[in-house]
Amino acid sequence: MWNRYLFAFIAKLDLFNMETTSPFEVIVENARDLIWVYEEDATYSYVSRYFMEVLGYEAVNVIGHSAMQHVHPDDRVRLQSKFNQALHEGTSKGSVEHRIRCGNGEYIWIKSRLSVIDFKGKTCVLNIARELSEMAEDQRRIAESESSMRDAEFIAEMGSWRVNMETMENWWSPGNFNLYELLESSQTPGVDYVVNERLHKDDGPKVLEAMKDVVRTGKAKQLRLRVSCSDSNGDIRTKHVLTRIKPFLVDGRCKR
Repeated sequence: MWNRYLFAFIAKLDLFNMETTSPFEVIVENARDLIWVYEEDATYSYVSRYFMEVLGYEAVNVIGHSAMQHVHPDDRVRLQSKFNQALHEGTSKGSVEHRIRCGNGEYIWIKSRLSVIDFKGKTCVLNIARELSEMAEDQRRIAESESSMRDAEFIAEMGSWRVNMETMENWWSPGNFNLYELLESSQTPGVDYVVNERLHKDDGPKVLEAMKDVVRTGKAKQLRLRVSCSDSNGDIRTKHVLTRIKPFLVDGRCKR
């Protein structure tokens, strides 16, 4: 039973809708992951610089073409299943190991994790993968990841938060304080404050209902919200954000 923790990831709505280079692209272009975005028909919509560097393809030669053509024939059904799961449920629920063909014809093993995103105004599937030979090296960089995430959240105006559904106690990342234009402190704003004072009056109830629905179904929900912010003169302005709410898992299970 999904009955306790939820995890919400929030980003400015414009993050994935910019026609030119976006903060999203700025971040992934510097990531040591193979990152690409599928259209709903599994064709490439975007590939990162590291994707092109490792696999030996140019973006112009893959964008608009089927991504499955590069997957080893024996692995296509397994990856397609994860793709379909992500497209319909919001996430692939775990990673999948498969082979992908490089430009020189050789295959390498990678580990992929898929999830749905709103990319330039369209529903797409994001694939973040890592070469299996590099997985051990990742462990060494875990200590650095916390700092990197802080920097990424600040640059892209992204944030994350967790909510205990039994007590409504919640935790905010530094990026979430920045997104709501609040000073970071040990005292995290309550859920009531966000729902009743910072969100548009029509959006607060949507968030609470979505949280209950995620607890009931175990499936992620995505919402577009309006956040009220005030400047130094006290003038109120509205930020449009995209939020994704999903179960918070610990060791593969919902934390109870």
